Amino acid sequence: GGGGGGNSQLPHRQATLSGHTDTVTCLTVSEAKSQCFSGSKDGTIRIWGWANGFECQHTLPVGAPVECIMTLDSWLVAGTATAGASHGFVKVWNMDSSFEQSLEGHQGSIYCLAQGGAYLFSGGDDAGIKTWQYQDDKFAPVIELKGHQSAIQVSHGRHPRGPRDPHTPPPHASPPPANV
Repeated sequence: GGGGGGNSQLPHRQATLSGHTDTVTCLTVSEAKSQCFSGSKDGTIRIWGWANGFECQHTLPVGAPVECIMTLDSWLVAGTATAGASHGFVKVWNMDSSFEQSLEGHQGSIYCLAQGGAYLFSGGDDAGIKTWQYQDDKFAPVIELKGHQSAIQVSHGRHPRGPRDPHTPPPHASPPPANV
């Protein structure tokens, strides 16, 4: 527990990961690759491997401040902030090949990314959720989901007690208030 004293055991620091020149805004992990990815306002993603003592394996220039990142199998995806007169964009890399693509169309910064089925979703300042699909060796826009009244800012993480057993149904959510 973390509240009033007691016999809590905090994890011990394994390493200090340094190298970014501005605020680190997001982290994600690929357990299959034993890697941690850090995105920063300095416009880079650093790829850290923990198999050999938490070393920086690669610094990936993104081209704009990084707001969010996610990995899925061999894919790395980043959402960026606006930079100067440029709107944010989604940048996609396949870490097992030389594939790289910038997905444009948002107005403002991109704060969240998600994947479901064959689709990649991105949301941000423009209050819309862009939907992309990988087909014919590239990502293409499918549809924009509209209806939100303000920026979409979502944090995605694991349950504080660890990943949920896939055979256990999710807990029931309370119904939303009637005026939403």
